[in-house]
Order: sequence, then structure tokens, then C-alpha cells
Amino acid sequence: MQLPNSFDFFNDIDRMTKLLSQFAQSKIAQAYLFIGSKHSFLNDFVRQLIGNILCGSELKSCGKCKSCRMYADAAHPDISYITLEENSNSIKIDEIRNLQIDVFQTPQCGKYRMIVINPAERLNMQAANALLKILEEPPEHTVFVLVADCLNNLPLTIISRCRRYFFNDHVEIDSYIELAKDYPNSEERASLFAAKDNIIARLNDVVVDELSFASVANEWTDYKIENIIWFLYLITAEAIKYLLLPDNKYDANFIKFANSQNIAKLYNQIDLLNAYIGKSQKNIVLNQTLALEKILLGYVSC
Repeated sequence: MQLPNSFDFFNDIDRMTKLLSQFAQSKIAQAYLFIGSKHSFLNDFVRQLIGNILCGSELKSCGKCKSCRMYADAAHPDISYITLEENSNSIKIDEIRNLQIDVFQTPQCGKYRMIVINPAERLNMQAANALLKILEEPPEHTVFVLVADCLNNLPLTIISRCRRYFFNDHVEIDSYIELAKDYPNSEERASLFAAKDNIIARLNDVVVDELSFASVANEWTDYKIENIIWFLYLITAEAIKYLLLPDNKYDANFIKFANSQNIAKLYNQIDLLNAYIGKSQKNIVLNQTLALEKILLGYVSC
């Protein structure tokens, strides 16, 4: 069965069930690449798809067999997860080298071993090259599942060896800032949304010179650089929208910040933030404090 390579994905259980049944009727590939943001319900889909493959049922995992029970308890012996180590912004070659033993082991509970790499776009060059060698001649019993926010940093040689699916996130929101609200509570981006009032207050403090760039930048080093920059991008985009289309739905804290800016300055900030986001996606190591100080300076300078 031929599947589409792009899905418009909403918070719709019936639609997810339908897509999973379509996958069940198609031949299992050696490598999948799923591309979409974390709030496109892609991760929910991937989790269920892995459960279905491990169970071996026709349409969905039964939830009762030994394989399903171990998967539900996060104790399945036939799954290996590769993700970012703590305080690291890239997946390194040692993690892929350690994987090589798992790849060729015979499955213990069923027909397949699953190798899940998420976020795949965070593979550094050496790790990507090591993975490519495995994908060139993978054992028949191993299924690779790569999950990525974007394709910017994935080599074409890896992309071409995967069956690719794009998940489009048409999320209905009242503001750009609300994009962070739909992330799982375990994600730092959800924490940023919870702290949005404090973050906007700190921007106001910097603008009126109540706090220094250095003190605020140092406070924000508790966040991963790619996440705080992404959240500042949302705030900046929302401020542009407010200046173009004023609306009384905003609180006084945000209005104070937006009115302290002008559109030209904010567009310059968007360019700067995009530049840093691009560097982060390419796994370029950033000096977080200096980067944040430069960003904060942009909200003050004329």
C-alpha cells in the first residue's frame, strides 16, 4: 500500500488510528524518517507505531502480550534509544559506535529490533557518517526510526536511505507564544511558556536599565541556548504582530515591552535570532552568555 509522504496532523485520535492502520498494511521499511515539530503529535504517532511493529499485530498493539507489556514499562530489550546526552547539543560518534552491537543482535521477543534516534538532526558529522555505514547494509531484522524537527543538518545520504514522512502542524493559536504551550510538560519549552511572564518582565527590566544584560543573560543560562532563543523569537514575533495590529487581549507586561520597541528594531532582532537558531541547528557551539547579552542589547539599542 502506497502512503502519502505528508500528513496534516491535528489532535485527532481517529485520524492517528487511521494512519497507523495504513502503516500496518504497508511493508515495514528498514529505516523511517519522520519530520515534524514536537507539537504536531508526531512523537505520539511514533510511539504507537513502534508498539505496533514490536507486537506484530495487524492494526495495533494488543497491549496484553509480553512484548506490549515490556514496551509499556519502558523495559523492552529490542529497543535502543539514541538521544542527546545531558548538557550536550549534539549526538556524538561514540553513541553510534555503541549502537553497532545492538544492531546485529537477534531480537529477543519478536521479529524486529528497533533503533530510535531522536532528535536525528542533532547528529554531528562523525556520528552521521558512522550511522550511514550501518544504513548502507542494515540487518533485515533491524528497523531504524529517525525523528527530526527539520532536515537542515541531516546529510542527504542518510535522508535518501529512509522512507520519509512529513507531519504538518496546523495549530490554531491566538499568539505565537502559545506555540510553546503545546509541548509536553517534560520539555523545557513547556517550562519557558510557564515562565513567560517572568521572561517578559526581565526584557522590560533590561529596556529601562533596571537590570544589566549580564545579570539577565546569566539568569537565563539555566535554559538550553536553542530553547531560550526560540522562545525569544516567539515573543519578538508576537510584539511585531501587536505593533501592527494592537489588541487589548494582551496583558500590561507584554504591552509595555512591545511599546518600548519599534518594528524595524524587532525585525533586526528576528534576523539575529534566526542566525543563532541556524548555528544551533548546525551544532555550532555558542557562548551562551555572550549570545544572550548581544540579543538583549538589540532590544535596547536604537
